[in-house]
Amino acid sequence: DCTQTCEVKWNSLNGGCATGQSCNAGLCQCLMSDQVCSSDGSSCSYVTTAAPATTAPPPPTEPHACNKSCTISLTSPLGGCKWGQTCTAGFCHCSTAQICSKGTHECAAPTTTTTSRASMPNDCTQTCEVKWNSLNGGCATGQSCNAGLCQCLMSDQVCSSDGSSCSYVTTAAPATTAPPPPTEPHACNKSCTISLTSPLGGCKWGQTCTAGFCHCSTAQICSKGTHECAAPTTTTTSRASMPNDCTQTCE
Repeated sequence: DCTQTCEVKWNSLNGGCATGQSCNAGLCQCLMSDQVCSSDGSSCSYVTTAAPATTAPPPPTEPHACNKSCTISLTSPLGGCKWGQTCTAGFCHCSTAQICSKGTHECAAPTTTTTSRASMPNDCTQTCEVKWNSLNGGCATGQSCNAGLCQCLMSDQVCSSDGSSCSYVTTAAPATTAPPPPTEPHACNKSCTISLTSPLGGCKWGQTCTAGFCHCSTAQICSKGTHECAAPTTTTTSRASMPNDCTQTCE
């Protein structure tokens, strides 16, 4: 409604009201119900209501969240956050594995407290600390940081004294005692080893290299001095004569 009175006549259908108004029961009125009339009744305009005042949300309390506000736009794709941070819910955030400094808004790995643990064979003596820009905590290549102490990646490796490298443990083969020569009559007390360049293994022709020693055939005996093979010396034993005997002796 306006404050001006009006009267509809044949030559004044809006009763003398201003443009955009009509005469409603003797009182000028804006045509649109969501308009208001000016104080002098000369015009109507839409109501402009001020947006309610909004209270800025409090900074998030997560350790990786910064207390620095941010707004992403075409000219500011990071929203005012530092490189590597994300703008989430109006505030800069570090990665979840980091913490944000409430003063400098920088991201850093949380301070870790070295916990004592049982020593392991592949441990080094150098201490270490995992950080976002040093995932192996400053340990040498081939090592990892395990509870504040550098450690070789392989459990069967050992760390060098200066901690610069890891190597596999080389254990010396246990000392072996040469087996005693066999006692069979056809076995020689000469050792042998068969190879591509020595197919007889060092044995004499006609002998075999068995279990590391030269051997004659089982019908022979081997000389313990010359390692030669020969038929065994037989001793003639007296026996009863037989019809098919000859008179010649033999050995």
